[in-house]
Amino acid sequence: MPEHLAKYKPAFDYFEDGLTEELESCFTEATLPVIEVSTKKRQLYILKIAAAALAVLLSIPLFIERGEPTTDYMIKNGVISYNTDEIKLEQKNIEQLIAQEENEINEIIREAEKGHLEIMLLEENIRKIEE
Repeated sequence: MPEHLAKYKPAFDYFEDGLTEELESCFTEATLPVIEVSTKKRQLYILKIAAAALAVLLSIPLFIERGEPTTDYMIKNGVISYNTDEIKLEQKNIEQLIAQEENEINEIIREAEKGHLEIMLLEENIRKIEE
């Protein structure tokens, strides 16, 4: 121990030895209360724990995702239909309608492009005539 701390030696000694002896004497088995629980209370306690565990285990499926919802149904005019043949037929009809609409749009675009080319040719002819 350094000389400048020599005057604190009794305090260091107390914290090294005296404090542990004091704490050991406070917490001996004689001073701790002994709690006796009857067998019936113990059984009831175990039964409550088992019931709670069972309730938790049985409620797990309620919180688990059940996967993707089924797509084998159709709502038409507010009526749900599960007939897969009817669904496939309706899907085919819808795809045909979409294809027809796309063809009409493409035809309109082609007509517009033809008109645009005709206008460009006319403008070019007008410039040639003016020159």
